[in-house]
Amino acid sequence: MDQAEAILARAMHSHQYGAAVSALKEKSILSGKRVERSEVGGPGQFDHLSDEELRAEIVREVRELGLILVESSERQHEGDCSKK
Repeated sequence: MDQAEAILARAMHSHQYGAAVSALKEKSILSGKRVERSEVGGPGQFDHLSDEELRAEIVREVRELGLILVESSERQHEGDCSKK
């Protein structure tokens, strides 16, 4: 963080705003204020799954990651997830 702060200060002093933005981004990542995310899978990869199959796939992935899944006793939306 100290190095990123020093780079930011030098970049601003030198009017190197691109470098300053990069230093700010790095600081935000290091501090946990910015999280880099990426989508896994192609567009429509899960479209062919029913709601139950999709739920089962999510549960499988969560367990594979070693996370604990807490399911509610009552689901708000049954059937097609796209309906409100």
